[in-house]
This record gives sequence, structure tokens and C-alpha cells, in this order.
Amino acid sequence: MFRTIVSVLAAAVLAGCASSTPVQSSIPSTTGAAIPGLKSTIAGQYQGNGNDSQYGKGQGAADLSQSGKAVGGALGFDYQPQKVAGSAALIDKAGTLAGTMSATIGSGTCSFTVAATYNDQKFTLDGTYTAKHGCSGETGTFKLKEQCYYVDGMPTHNARRARPAAGGLKPC
Repeated sequence: MFRTIVSVLAAAVLAGCASSTPVQSSIPSTTGAAIPGLKSTIAGQYQGNGNDSQYGKGQGAADLSQSGKAVGGALGFDYQPQKVAGSAALIDKAGTLAGTMSATIGSGTCSFTVAATYNDQKFTLDGTYTAKHGCSGETGTFKLKEQCYYVDGMPTHNARRARPAAGGLKPC
């Protein structure tokens, strides 16, 4: 079956190559022009506070990257004496993020659902997490402030053009 599919595809490619009619591309020409990149708004480093149902209040931090609607990276908390070292994978829908986080807490690993909101005027990321597997019943909230932002996916090295509304934030 696989050989038949490959044979049909090869014949189609060869037939197209043998044609004297030029093939019209549906991809616009970009000769001499830069392809505009997606403006990443969430990618950056954050610091703030967390509040966990088991460990109380503590410090929080995130180091997030973004590609289109996909956001991911480190999300962790320091609830003295317990540390929560997590890795989050989120989808951004107009500043509303949803996804999961895997975290190491002590010697165990747990997974959490995560929901957050990014405020592009105050540069804050506020959210919640709820245990999905392991860490039974554990929940938490966080309020993080963006400290600096990453310039990624942009065809320019000019940070002002990358995030013109970034207020006093600077690139990381």
C-alpha cells in the first residue's frame, strides 16, 4: 500500500515537472521584503507572589516563551520551605491563557490545569492552578508582574517596533 502511494506521488511530481506550462504559485513573492513576524506579547520574565492551598503564601516566577498562540516555559513558586518547580504549556486566546503545568514538589511530580489572564496595559499575569494528577486537592493562585520581555519571532532588532506599547519594560 505504501509503495503504491509513493509511486502515485512520484508519477504526479514527474508529470508536473515535464509540463511546458509554468506552474503558478499561490505563495506571494517576498523578494526584497521582510515577512512580518507575529508580535509576541506574553514572552518574558515575571516575578510576583503565589498562594497555595497547602503551603500558603510565597514568591512566584515565570520565564515564558511564545510562538503564535503557544506559550510555554518555567512557572515556579517558593513556598518556604517547599519549592514548586513547574513547566507550563499554555494556549493564548487574546490574553486568556489555558493549559497544563507539570511540577516537581519535594520528591513527587504532579500535573495541574492552569488558567491565567495577561493584562497588556499593566503587564501582569494573574492566574490559578488546580491539581489534575497527584497532589490531590491542591490549588493555588498567582499574580506576576512582567520584568522584561523577549523579542522573538520579529524580523527586526528594534525593540520599540517589536512591542511599541511596552511602557517602561525593556527587552530581556
